[in-house]
Amino acid sequence: MPIVDRRSFLGSAGGGAMVLSASGAGAAVLRDDRAARLDAVLGAAVSTNGPGMAVGMVQGGKTVLLRGYGLADMESGAPFTTRTPVCVASVSKQFTAFAIGLLVDEGKVDLSADVRAYLPWVPDFGTTIRVGHMIHHVSGLRDQWNLFIIAGKQMEDLLDRGQVIAAVKRQRALNFPPGSDFAYSNTAYTLLAEIVEAASGKSLRAFAAERIFAPLGMTASFFDTDTHDIVRDRAASYEKRDDGRWGRSILSHSIVGSTNLVTTVEDLLKWQGFILSPSGPLKTVADRALDPVILSDGTPVKYGYGLYRGKVAGFDVFGHGGSVAGFRTNVMWIPGADAAIVALRNDSGNAVEAMTKIVDIYLPAGGAKPAAAARHAPIAWTATTMNGLVGQWLAPNRIVLTIAETPSGLSLATAAAPPKAIILRDDGTFDTGAFRGTCYRVVRDAAGRAIQLYEDNAYAQGISRPYHRVTAATPAAAQLAEIVGAYQSKELDIIHRFTVEGGRLVSRDIWSTEPVVWQPSITDRFDACGKWADWLGNLDVIRDTAGRVVAVAFSSVRARNIRLDRI
Repeated sequence: MPIVDRRSFLGSAGGGAMVLSASGAGAAVLRDDRAARLDAVLGAAVSTNGPGMAVGMVQGGKTVLLRGYGLADMESGAPFTTRTPVCVASVSKQFTAFAIGLLVDEGKVDLSADVRAYLPWVPDFGTTIRVGHMIHHVSGLRDQWNLFIIAGKQMEDLLDRGQVIAAVKRQRALNFPPGSDFAYSNTAYTLLAEIVEAASGKSLRAFAAERIFAPLGMTASFFDTDTHDIVRDRAASYEKRDDGRWGRSILSHSIVGSTNLVTTVEDLLKWQGFILSPSGPLKTVADRALDPVILSDGTPVKYGYGLYRGKVAGFDVFGHGGSVAGFRTNVMWIPGADAAIVALRNDSGNAVEAMTKIVDIYLPAGGAKPAAAARHAPIAWTATTMNGLVGQWLAPNRIVLTIAETPSGLSLATAAAPPKAIILRDDGTFDTGAFRGTCYRVVRDAAGRAIQLYEDNAYAQGISRPYHRVTAATPAAAQLAEIVGAYQSKELDIIHRFTVEGGRLVSRDIWSTEPVVWQPSITDRFDACGKWADWLGNLDVIRDTAGRVVAVAFSSVRARNIRLDRI
């Protein structure tokens, strides 16, 4: 199998940190008090004999930080350095989008064109999916990973582009009319890679190598189209087992466009430096990359060209994260500080949290931080602020939120997670304290009683999701028995069998290693419990006019209304 050569690392320092020469501007990265402070924080977060991370930062056109911690490969003991090749997962998307942008500027791709003009095998859904819809995640295409899970596949399975194409060809519906809503779609970016090939005659791997990576000197970067290839010094990924030991987290798919860029911290810093001061053919793409798209109802969506916009530590930022197997990756630009940061991890840890530590220590150089904080201060609950919040709340394609009173205030639970204490903020919002997590705004009636919640999330890109109060259902045994049976999805060619075990509704497919447990939410609706919640979401029971159960449908944020008919 092919061997892809990569550069070896330089030297090491104490405390598990690697000190390397800079990759840009010919400058050396020196150990100073900021680096020592960062080592004390990030170095303490990993062990010298466990998986870790590498981080880097450019500011003012110079590389000011290059650090590595822990191991890239626990079996060989290879250290994690800023030259370690890593699969950066969804950080890949911006390069796919920029490839499309180059083809737009050459007149080979039209953002307003129907995707079927380039990929005629995409089904006719009765409405036009435009190339631009796909770049902004407003296409309505169901997400490939959710489809795979429903089809009985596991994320550790050997998955390739052909399987995505086969799944798309069988789809008969979209999540929503294109341009009417925002829902992150890996499928859209996998198809964008196919458009690159259709329009240029070159694979995304070849096109990106020639038009993006080579001009920027990103010699260690490539789209991995064959998971069997040997990549010298490549990082492995890990996650903690229940017994506290590290275990390998397997990555074995060969799908590009939405994922599978292999690169290094040093290469990504070259990319980030270019975006801060773009030039050449890519400049026009960079200049329009952050332009918002407007939904059909007038709502602006701030995502585009593989980049989110938001705030970190009070700074306005744009960037993107990635998560696959045990890899957690992120690139972030901070225009107000003329800076950019990259963090790549192989320990399932939070890359953005590591980047925030860098911001706290390194920015701004010699100036005052922005006044805005990431979150408002917590305050105590009162009878007035709790008024009307206790109960169940539901939004379309979401699982039910259950808010309960506790001795110290309120808690929030879902079928996916046990109760967590709710933190009330001085601006009236509340959250559960999760890092960069979701927060909720409360709408009250004239008497001060909560009547609606709005969910705001860093990944929703300006779209607030409304929750309304619902009455929880407790189906009797006879009602659960009505659902028992086998149901088939024609779109995914899979059968799910539902039974009642221990008084709970459960489902399995032929490939299941463990059942899915379904928790009742409202009448004829159930929420998937535990790890299945994100993939399967909720289950709607569909009845005929006589009240007989004839079908069920899975609906999650990224893959909605997937019908399975009773057989």
